[in-house]
Amino acid sequence: MDIASLITSLNPWILFPLVIGLGIAAAELGVWLGKKTIAKEGKDGSISSMVGSMLALLAFMLGFTFSYTSTRFATRRELVVEQAKALSTCYLRSDLIPAKQKQEMRGMLVQYTDVLAGMKTSSDVDRSVPLLERLNMKIWDEAATLANETMDSELRSLYIRGINEVVEIYQKRKTVGLVYRIRGPIWTTLFVLFLLSMILAGYEISVHKRRRLFNVAFMATAFALIVTLIADMDSRAESRNFKANLQPLEDVQKMMHDRGAD
Repeated sequence: MDIASLITSLNPWILFPLVIGLGIAAAELGVWLGKKTIAKEGKDGSISSMVGSMLALLAFMLGFTFSYTSTRFATRRELVVEQAKALSTCYLRSDLIPAKQKQEMRGMLVQYTDVLAGMKTSSDVDRSVPLLERLNMKIWDEAATLANETMDSELRSLYIRGINEVVEIYQKRKTVGLVYRIRGPIWTTLFVLFLLSMILAGYEISVHKRRRLFNVAFMATAFALIVTLIADMDSRAESRNFKANLQPLEDVQKMMHDRGAD
């Protein structure tokens, strides 16, 4: 398991205090180093500018990572809405195609929507992706048989475009959800910068003999809050709080089953 998977798999209530603890431990190391330096060389007046520069770099990295993750999460939510719309449109347009394809296509679209609406956890996703891949091919193959049917060419083109959209949105959602995640090097950089910043902050506190408890705890807590938020938005764990709402797909699922029962 790489560092990205490890961080995002942790429960937020475990990750948050763990990051705070790491920050305080790093600051205490800085205090210890500061005391050793004072004993040997005396005070160093340049450390404050180094702390400021390191914190500015850390803030930049946090802002960049948070922006990337929040944009990805927003995209995931939008794709669910687009997917529900595309499936609903294709299902309703099935009334316009020959009866032979209509029944087969509607059955596959209902199954497709049932699978999507049931993807509540990461284990559901892992189990459902191969099935959805096969259904995509079956749906497309069935749509391709319309080329041999005698029907209005514009209606045929309209329906096939709708099927294309269903397949394309699935691929987009799969890529954004499973591929476009924060990689290990970014997490490593964030934590290295954080620990170095806390060490330097502890060093400065020791050199200038300031009260360190509030400053250190405040900095560590602020970083832990942002990191926990980023990890939760990027996580696939069942304990995460940021999940794309599947209500649009569930509404389409209900519509399909209601019409099928009529």
